[in-house]
Amino acid sequence: GGNAAVSLSILNDKGYFIIDPISGVIKPNITFDREQQSSYTFQVMAVDGGRPQRSSVARVTINVVDVNDNSPVFVYPPSNFSYELVSTSANPGSVVGKVFAIDNDTGMNAELRYSIVSGNSRGLFAI
Repeated sequence: GGNAAVSLSILNDKGYFIIDPISGVIKPNITFDREQQSSYTFQVMAVDGGRPQRSSVARVTINVVDVNDNSPVFVYPPSNFSYELVSTSANPGSVVGKVFAIDNDTGMNAELRYSIVSGNSRGLFAI
């Protein structure tokens, strides 16, 4: 009967999600960007059709998974026009320069691998 009819609604959402009041399917009203916000938490209320009406509230958390949407950025050297001066007495295998980059993604999407792509035709340098 009417007591079994349940209607669902989102209580404290900022308009980020919509819920079908009958099926309970939750859909986003926004585009996700994990770097901006990694999770969303709100409450869903279920109300029955009885007299008096009964209700219950559940907390829902939506976790946003990371996608590889950020390119690495070199911190050092600060530009492509940077250079290092190397002494003629430098021994083979000695450190003559360093590079460092960051990636704003997370997990495997933030792991970096460095390689020399040009300017080393004689194989004098390794990274």
